[in-house]
Amino acid sequence: MPHLDITRHHARRSVGVLAIAVAVAAAVFTMLESTSATAPAVVSGSAANHTCALTLEGDVRCWGENQYRQLGDGTTVDRAEPVVVPVVSAIDLAVGGHHTCVALAGGSVWCWGRNGDGQLGDGQACGIVCDPVEVSGISNAVGVTAGMAHSCALLANDAITCWGNNDHGQLGLGTFVGQDQFEPVPVAMPDAAVDVVAGDWHTCGLLANGTVKCWGENMVGQVGDGLSNINATPSPKAVAGLAGASDLALGADVSCAIVAGGAVRCWGAGYGLTPASVALSGPASDLAAGHAHVCAVVGGLTECWGDDGRGQLGEATVAEQVTAGNEHSCASALALAKCWGANGSGQLGDGTTADSATPVLVLGLRLVNDSDLDGCWDEKETTTVPVTGGLRDPANFWDFYDTDTEIGAAAGTHLQGTIGLSDILGVAGRFGLDGDPSVHPLSDASGAGYHTRYDRGPQIGPHLWNRAPADGAIAFSDLLAIAAQFGHSCA
Repeated sequence: MPHLDITRHHARRSVGVLAIAVAVAAAVFTMLESTSATAPAVVSGSAANHTCALTLEGDVRCWGENQYRQLGDGTTVDRAEPVVVPVVSAIDLAVGGHHTCVALAGGSVWCWGRNGDGQLGDGQACGIVCDPVEVSGISNAVGVTAGMAHSCALLANDAITCWGNNDHGQLGLGTFVGQDQFEPVPVAMPDAAVDVVAGDWHTCGLLANGTVKCWGENMVGQVGDGLSNINATPSPKAVAGLAGASDLALGADVSCAIVAGGAVRCWGAGYGLTPASVALSGPASDLAAGHAHVCAVVGGLTECWGDDGRGQLGEATVAEQVTAGNEHSCASALALAKCWGANGSGQLGDGTTADSATPVLVLGLRLVNDSDLDGCWDEKETTTVPVTGGLRDPANFWDFYDTDTEIGAAAGTHLQGTIGLSDILGVAGRFGLDGDPSVHPLSDASGAGYHTRYDRGPQIGPHLWNRAPADGAIAFSDLLAIAAQFGHSCA
């Protein structure tokens, strides 16, 4: 199941629209690299129908299925939009089948949701379904991951500890299977690990030397040791022929890795008993595995393959980071998040429960702080007074919508952070040109659509003054107003 540690993470389809997206993505990717910006994390899991986000400030938001309180909001009500989880200072986030875990800056780990197999790690003191509880005995965690019904943590001493269901040897204890562990126990692996990632019923550790060891269910070769075993593989086994790994992604019965040069290799269901190369359009910088699909970020765009029964492969989407759930996927870049695929529990976060093969914006979720709503990250501002004119800071481009090369600029350059037509088109693509304002991400709190934040005057079309809720659309005139508002300095 995907997780993202923002302190340690490695490297961590319409034709017309796609052509524009490719051009935009290349410039976005260049900008992200040149500014050393790290996009906040959006995380789901290969068996999960819920999604969570970790902001750069360490706050957590979750949405989707909530039957077992896995959203952490103290209810069992599914949520189609993000809700706040009462944890702070998180440095890593993991989404399991019906539970969620975070590692905090102080070294502790907290989990919430279903606890029937001890996957919350508190000794089952809280019961079978729980709000956030502290995992017993961990004070030096630097990362966390979650499977269908087990969890693991990476510790500051490069060791791995796991807890929860052990029916398939996924805890890596080495000697026994089928004995659940309600509190953390060390994995029987002396090697120094730099990451740990859980699939549904198997687990893998990325070692400091770039090799990988896996353990747990191995019926279709997902452990990668060249064997298929109807019985569990409870001891860590080296993945055959794999070296130079920098990132891992585990699904229900598949494992994948990014290796030297950004190449992707997978093993398990559909790939074989040892790693096989995956043909992509270029080097991958991030990787995620869902139940039966895999997504990568290639050249600043998502590239997905596998099962597409619910639209989880989506379209090429601008991304720095990607995640995959049971039958949905999400990506984040430039302080925004989009999701696509299955949405029966609201796991896309767009305020509906309708599936969408087209990426939709996660509502109410801005993954960075912009407390004065002037379009600049608080961390990069030297004044709390919104600036409505002038140029942006040309050195770091921390503004939300300055996405690519301006018209008239030299190839691959920006015009001192100013808004160009290409940026306006990017805004249009991100927020849509029409839609019901009662659910539009830019609508006012009342939902009436009369005073949307960026709705700056008559629309192009029949309803000139936008007095009907059905006409709460963002039109070209509004895009020009957005350009004017965001044509300012963040310094």
